[in-house]
Amino acid sequence: MAKREGSFTFTFSKRNNDVKEIIAAKKKENKDFVTTDYMCEAVRFYEKYGKNNADLRNLVVEIMRQELPNAYVPTAEEIDNTSSHIFDASFNGNINDIDESCLEED
Repeated sequence: MAKREGSFTFTFSKRNNDVKEIIAAKKKENKDFVTTDYMCEAVRFYEKYGKNNADLRNLVVEIMRQELPNAYVPTAEEIDNTSSHIFDASFNGNINDIDESCLEED
């Protein structure tokens, strides 16, 4: 088959077989599914949000607010602060209460 100018051919390694299966399932369930449009949207999404967690987190918070208008949805900053406090608390315990018989020497 002749390749059109400006086109690409994608092959999927075993590592990416899950992506191939997702695309195949979408094509099977929707006869109007356009693989190139789907892949282009995925690349655009990754380029916009994949490299910047803050933007992606803000997008998730915005979607949650739209989908759950009456629910409390924390801001991205609150999520960051809470996550770091939970992490800090898990390492600030009193180690004097640890039973030494449970510890093994390496």
